[in-house]
Amino acid sequence: MGKVVNAYIKVTGGRYEWLLEYKGYESRGSGSAGGDRMRAAIMALGEMLEHMTRPSVIDLQINEMNIANYINQGWLGKWKANNWENSHGAKIKHADLWKQVRFQEHAIRAKYERGLMIPGGQE
Repeated sequence: MGKVVNAYIKVTGGRYEWLLEYKGYESRGSGSAGGDRMRAAIMALGEMLEHMTRPSVIDLQINEMNIANYINQGWLGKWKANNWENSHGAKIKHADLWKQVRFQEHAIRAKYERGLMIPGGQE
């Protein structure tokens, strides 16, 4: 795989902030999901990955435990292969957003960090 990129996603309520760092270069973004923390985290991930120009190894720190677990346990690929349903046949919550995330192009290693502070970010 390609380069190793440091990435951060911080979710506060329905707002998100993200940062990509690679060899002294940065790309940042922020937005809102109208009060839904999980939607905000998925939107941040999708938006952040849109800024990646080549397949990369991404070391992601995120303050949303479920997203970190979904990534590390391979659930995103499993859900996609199972038509966005879980093993019991129930539709995946927020599948509309997950379908837009280009995660398969990258190797993402996620680490949950409860009190995450993004370097140079807002309080």
